[in-house]
Amino acid sequence: GIQVTDDDTGSVSACTTVTVNNLAPVITAFNAPVINEKGTATISGTFTDVGTLDTHTVEISWGDGSSSLATVDPVTRTFTATHQYLDDAPTATASDIYTIGIQVTDDDTSSVSAATTVTVNNVAPLITTFNSPVINEYGSATISGSFTDVGTLDTHTVTINWGDGTSSAATVDSVART
Repeated sequence: GIQVTDDDTGSVSACTTVTVNNLAPVITAFNAPVINEKGTATISGTFTDVGTLDTHTVEISWGDGSSSLATVDPVTRTFTATHQYLDDAPTATASDIYTIGIQVTDDDTSSVSAATTVTVNNVAPLITTFNSPVINEYGSATISGSFTDVGTLDTHTVTINWGDGTSSAATVDSVART
């Protein structure tokens, strides 16, 4: 309220209101991780907000159809979240890039968004065992073996190079990876 008094003790008063508008937070830094398939990406960053009493949530959209809430430190206004990528996306490439969305929202529902990327590298399979057959000439050799691959969603082909200039595709048991 406002009150004005003159030197003869006459006074008048009036009231008014003040509207305080909320300002959205501002994302000031974040990282762009590079990982191998089946690895865990960690996204972290910082934000500011002139509303010193505001509380915040940070939602991360991981680019593979999933999202999660980040851990937020209300004092330092930093955030951290992790996500595992099982595969580099089965696209026959050495690596794939996913776009990560970051949204910081304050308790007054003002928000700001930013984006970064994560590069997920393919990891080559590893042959773990195979046999070395001994045969007589004109005999048939049977090769068997097994392999591992951290890319649990990868599919595989096995080609046998017979050493005589010929090769053939092998049958693959995708479950046992043999």
